[in-house]
Amino acid sequence: MVRDTSGGNPGTSRWTTAVVRPALGDLFVRPFALRPLPAMPDTPGLARLRRMPHALRPVEHRLPHLAVSLLAAGVAMAQIGFDAIGGPEALIAAIPVALTLLMPAAAWWLTIVMALLASYDLFGLGSLGFAVMFTTGPLVLALCALRLGRPTVLSMYLISSVVVTGSSFLQGLGLFSWFLVNGVTVTVAFLVQGWMQAGARATQQATAA
Repeated sequence: MVRDTSGGNPGTSRWTTAVVRPALGDLFVRPFALRPLPAMPDTPGLARLRRMPHALRPVEHRLPHLAVSLLAAGVAMAQIGFDAIGGPEALIAAIPVALTLLMPAAAWWLTIVMALLASYDLFGLGSLGFAVMFTTGPLVLALCALRLGRPTVLSMYLISSVVVTGSSFLQGLGLFSWFLVNGVTVTVAFLVQGWMQAGARATQQATAA
């Protein structure tokens, strides 16, 4: 019998393979990899959507893309309407949300850069601080949670927490609110992701049968 002298811990190896490597790959090795948002698959839920007006049926498979685009537009309009932020700044706040359609990891990194710039009022972006912290950031994190693996998204949340805490832009109740909003956002997104995956598996089993 040959003794394993590598000294490796099987549990640590599995944890590294399942958690560390995917997060490192998504965030540091290939953060700018193209990951286009896929079309909505044929599921029982989509079949129910076919009750929608006939004029909308040709775009039913592109409903996720339409939803993300509307979210991006809503972010821009919200900044203009409620925060009295000018057009260019509002557009900047919406760019990361739209970018999740193609590169979700890059979109999240962009929110980190924007948060740092706004925290120290660099390039005149100080007015975007709260928009990035409480609107753009949570939305991008939620969209990433629906697209990327859980280890990657949890790493995003931890890195964001370090950046926000270290920037001292938010303190006291504001910092607590940030943790609460983003924590709830990630939790809800994970639940929705699980529901979607369960629906996909049910569809595959029904098709196989």
